[in-house]
Amino acid sequence: MSLALPDCTPKCRSQQHADEVIAALTGGSEGQLRAFLTSHCYNGATLRDAFGRTALHLAASLGKKVLLEWLLECKSADLTLKDKESGWTALHRSAFYGQIHCLISLVKHAGLLSTQDKEGLSVLDLTMKDRPSHVVFKNTDPTEVYTSGVRVKLGQAERGGPGQAGRSVAQVGVAAHLGHGVNGGVGVAGGEVRVFGHVALGNR
Repeated sequence: MSLALPDCTPKCRSQQHADEVIAALTGGSEGQLRAFLTSHCYNGATLRDAFGRTALHLAASLGKKVLLEWLLECKSADLTLKDKESGWTALHRSAFYGQIHCLISLVKHAGLLSTQDKEGLSVLDLTMKDRPSHVVFKNTDPTEVYTSGVRVKLGQAERGGPGQAGRSVAQVGVAAHLGHGVNGGVGVAGGEVRVFGHVALGNR
């Protein structure tokens, strides 16, 4: 992170400086970043990279609240600026990345939650974008549960087809122990009767 004297003017619009500022914001402490922005470029706090992002956008995304407030109060950063990719302001970015403490600070500095992005979404809309829609069930909706195979009813195990009705759970277990096939095939493992494709209760 260079702290050399600035080699630009107060009207600097250098794309290289903008890229360097954006890259620098991803690392370093907030105190180091303030020193860097002050010394690296006259317009370090307001330059925009190829995607239209400013230092304020990155500070909001990364949760650097102290730096964000310094940009607003000491460097006159514009919190209404939108990036080129999505039309997001710093408020949109702080909300999207879950930096609620930065979002609160931006609102306290007169940020508007109603500002819309390229999709017409406000900051609040963006926070609820992935929220599941409310589902209402009606009495006319299909709500039956369909089952097949071995059934357990009132202490008895019944087969899905004819010929096995009325056999108790214990009988099913005995049949499995003797090696008889029940409802397609039965095996015993660990004291549990395992029916291929189904599970029936029983003791070895």
